[in-house]
Amino acid sequence: MAKKGIGGVISGSIILFLGAIIITAGVGGRAMANSFLIEPMVGSTLGDIEAQAIPALEPAIQDMAYPLFLDGVYTQMQYAFGGDPANLAAFINGSTAAGAIYATANALHPAPYADLNAALVGLFNDNILTNYGTPIPGISESMNAGTPIGYTLPMVGALCMGSGSPPFVGILEEDPLTDGTPGILVFLATYQAAMADPPTMTAMLAAYGLPAQAMLDAVAGYITMVLFPAVGALITGALGWNEMMPAATSATVGDYILAQWAQMALLPGGLGSLDAAATNFEVDSTFENLTQVKSVWNSLIGGEFLRWYAGDTTLIGDLSITQTIYDDVVDWLPEVLPVVLMGVAGEFGLTYTTPDALYKDLFIGQWGHIGYLLDDPLFSMLGSDLVFEIDFAYVDQLSQADGLALWTDLTSEEGIKEWFAAVNDRDGPEYEAKQAEFDLNFEQMKKVVNYLAEWRDSTLFALNIQEEEIVLPIWGADLGAALDDLELYLPIGGGVFACAGVLLIALFARKRA
Repeated sequence: MAKKGIGGVISGSIILFLGAIIITAGVGGRAMANSFLIEPMVGSTLGDIEAQAIPALEPAIQDMAYPLFLDGVYTQMQYAFGGDPANLAAFINGSTAAGAIYATANALHPAPYADLNAALVGLFNDNILTNYGTPIPGISESMNAGTPIGYTLPMVGALCMGSGSPPFVGILEEDPLTDGTPGILVFLATYQAAMADPPTMTAMLAAYGLPAQAMLDAVAGYITMVLFPAVGALITGALGWNEMMPAATSATVGDYILAQWAQMALLPGGLGSLDAAATNFEVDSTFENLTQVKSVWNSLIGGEFLRWYAGDTTLIGDLSITQTIYDDVVDWLPEVLPVVLMGVAGEFGLTYTTPDALYKDLFIGQWGHIGYLLDDPLFSMLGSDLVFEIDFAYVDQLSQADGLALWTDLTSEEGIKEWFAAVNDRDGPEYEAKQAEFDLNFEQMKKVVNYLAEWRDSTLFALNIQEEEIVLPIWGADLGAALDDLELYLPIGGGVFACAGVLLIALFARKRA
């Protein structure tokens, strides 16, 4: 009986001891949960947000980037010609006119002329060219009432044999006084200067072996009064459109850039052949007229890009385009994307490697500072007033490489444990170690630990409740309530065990008595 009594007392004591342990655990329940559950969850949740935010940012970035790229091509072309639309119009007129001369000469060779030079002379001197179905009338037909005016090389060849590859030639800076192949635009500029300066006129006539200024006058008039006004019709015919292109002037150069984008109207090799920054600029589809081109272009740059991105086929009816045009544009978007994103990377001072790497760089930049990519906090895209960004002060912003390294550490299982050791003991060795590892100053380090503490104690719980669109690895609907329950029920459970132990001891002691 005594042994049973002793056993009962021992059993009651064990139960009492267990109750005391559970009570103690309950009192420290939140601290235990923070250490083993909540703190690691901060890192994993940040990683989950990255996985979900970057795909959401991708179309937003492209929605911003494509219009900037398309508009930027026109600006770059203006800049290339001195920033003056009139210069760009002159380039369009000159290159098209030079190409028309070259094409006409080729149409006349080998019949009725034996070689290209003979065809060029015939273009200037004969009055029968339109009988051969050539693209343009000859100079004699146009400017001298059909009377041959006796041009010879090098004057004839100079107009279409300037620098460049046929048919887009005759537009660069050779000096017509020393070089026999200046091209149309340089010829016109020199002619204009010669008209105001007799010595220059004399030198120009000598350079071309011409006996009289009247010949230069006829050529200049032919270019400006016959060829340039025909440029719109020449390009329209080459494109096979059912709507006439306007004359190329400083007011209409934008239409010609659109025609180049739509169908490589000016440069068959594409703008990328002149500037790698414009590689794949052209969609090169089977547009039927300029109206269709403008409707698609304006849709892409005017707020409807996301419909194209999403593959919205209702655009076909809305824009009055064909299925082929729609398909070509949809296929073109990823083809030109690397060039578009290179421009984005350049704007942010980043090095472009792949789209995914750039999206992550931009995401990390936004995390480090509100306004880097988005003017408002990232979570505002989801209609939340919570703040995701750490948002370093301007003077404390990290470099892209340092920001990426810090983010990688915070979202790693081992790294987040080390960081919370620093959060929980700001005078301890872990704090100093982390500060030294990332070379953070006092304000930067304080910002990081305060950010992590805020996420653990407040943001994580609020995010779990408010953000239904973000799937987080959290208990039930409210982890905060679960923690409250943990703190409440562990002491209660421990108290039940303790009471049971006291009761057993009392019962067995009474039984012994």
